Amino acid sequence: NSVRKSSSDHYWMVGLTDTLAMSVNCKGDTYPIFTIPRPTVMTTPLCIPLLSLETPTSQLEEKVIRETIVLNQMKYWGGEGKGQTSDEMIDFSVLDQENLVKQQAAIETNILRMIQTCCKAD
Repeated sequence: NSVRKSSSDHYWMVGLTDTLAMSVNCKGDTYPIFTIPRPTVMTTPLCIPLLSLETPTSQLEEKVIRETIVLNQMKYWGGEGKGQTSDEMIDFSVLDQENLVKQQAAIETNILRMIQTCCKAD
């Protein structure tokens, strides 16, 4: 909403990453009009709404929540938890499996940092 300039502006989502939402501004219309010149793609950072994002601990907490959501989606679309047989699952390559393990390790490291920060505060 902070990006929105008027009440008639709408945004058409064209892409999504783990940290950014990419959209096209539709001025005065609900759908984009793809004409020449091509519309400019806007990027907006994704952020989980938490009470306070000013402190480093809350920023780390937001990062852990967002990365956990992304990791769970990657696992879900990889076939885990959908009741699919192994023939129906999307085949993750070894690199993708290593990437999932690295992401899980990064999340766990950030959780340990948050616990360490809380212990130091006491």
